Amino acid sequence: MTKEQAIERCHQLLETKHSNWLGLSNQQAIAILIDMLKEKDTEIEKKDKQIDLMAEEIEKRDIEFTEYCEFKIVCDRNCKHCIEQYFKRRVKE
Repeated sequence: MTKEQAIERCHQLLETKHSNWLGLSNQQAIAILIDMLKEKDTEIEKKDKQIDLMAEEIEKRDIEFTEYCEFKIVCDRNCKHCIEQYFKRRVKE
């Protein structure tokens, strides 16, 4: 089952016709979890956008990129890519 299918199934379980066997409190719990997942997705999208904006800003400046380059050399790759990867690695640390 994919993520989308699981979310769709949860939405179906929230329908009134399922309240008899699922229970209202369980339906409320599912609704709260769906809202929490939406909030997390929004937070992740904002952080990804922030990383993109940071990378674009750093790329605009004429600075040495070896600090950000994943190969620690001046490379022919897209500098924005290296900067994004740098910040993603830092988040994992």
